[in-house]
Amino acid sequence: MYTTGGRREKMAEEADEGKKAAVEQVIRYLSLAIALILSTAYILSGQVDFSIFEEAVAKWIPEAIKIFVIIFMTSLIVKVTRPFFRGILIKTVKKEGEIEGALSLWTYLVWFLAILIILISISGNIAAAGISLGLFGAGVAFALQQPLLCLVGWLTIISRRPYKLGDRILIEELKGEVVDIRMLYTILREIGGDIVGEEPSGRLIILPNSTILQQPIINYTTDNPYVFEEVANAITYESDYELAKAIMIEAANEVVGREMKRAYHKMHREFEKAKLEDAIFEEPQIRVALGDSSVTMKVRFLCDARRRATAKSAIVWKILEKFNAPENKDKVEIAYPHTELVFHREVTGTPWKEFLERK
Repeated sequence: MYTTGGRREKMAEEADEGKKAAVEQVIRYLSLAIALILSTAYILSGQVDFSIFEEAVAKWIPEAIKIFVIIFMTSLIVKVTRPFFRGILIKTVKKEGEIEGALSLWTYLVWFLAILIILISISGNIAAAGISLGLFGAGVAFALQQPLLCLVGWLTIISRRPYKLGDRILIEELKGEVVDIRMLYTILREIGGDIVGEEPSGRLIILPNSTILQQPIINYTTDNPYVFEEVANAITYESDYELAKAIMIEAANEVVGREMKRAYHKMHREFEKAKLEDAIFEEPQIRVALGDSSVTMKVRFLCDARRRATAKSAIVWKILEKFNAPENKDKVEIAYPHTELVFHREVTGTPWKEFLERK
């Protein structure tokens, strides 16, 4: 009985023996074919004028040498450049299948150029060969327009890196986490969708790579994972505004305070480069707007893009708890749509007492 290692060694030996046998068989048949050709040529040498063949051989031997040199150089270029490009792709493309796909594409391109050079060399007419290849290329491009656009999009993704694996992006109202980047399409794990908010829906989005050439891309996590977020509250005009402001800032600090300090130190330099240093802050900030029947107060903060929903929910809970705390009871009232009747002392010139007696 063979072990796993023994079976593998035996299979390798059998494969080597099979290759040797195949090579020997090819050499044997090739030798027989050459001998047959030479014998026939010797027999017919007195009856057939071989000058035509000599002229053909003299004409085509240089061309054959050229073709051999082109094929040899092409094989050498492919063999040398594939490891070089593999080293580059390993840093940008994580999946082995995608790396092999890119290397295959490079190999096909090099051999296509080699075949083009051979055709031009044989025909001797660059213009005719160019026109023929141009017409052929135009037909292929028209027939494979969308796949070619997707392929160009894929090359753009791996070279310019508008997004990478793990990024949260928004393209054409489709939001999700990038879980796979393939040659023709990108796979996103959907965020939101039928579910309102920033929670995963459990579905996958298959996005053609050509989309990035036609639509703007919003990347939430391209250089850092932090984004600005806010929680809004509408309070009545009779509320204590200063108390409401203090409560909202305190609630946000309890949830994202430490995270904001890390985000500030990580993002401040980039904002300075863009002359936006005033837009970045280390602690939660309050924004206020006046409404018809309420004052809208928003607490603005930084948080991880993937924790937006949980951070907002936690801050809202803390704000409600603090608004309803015994020491703050009835000092801050949340405004909501309702109708309020206000009676005046006189209605249409009638004294209020008489008006009530009529009713």
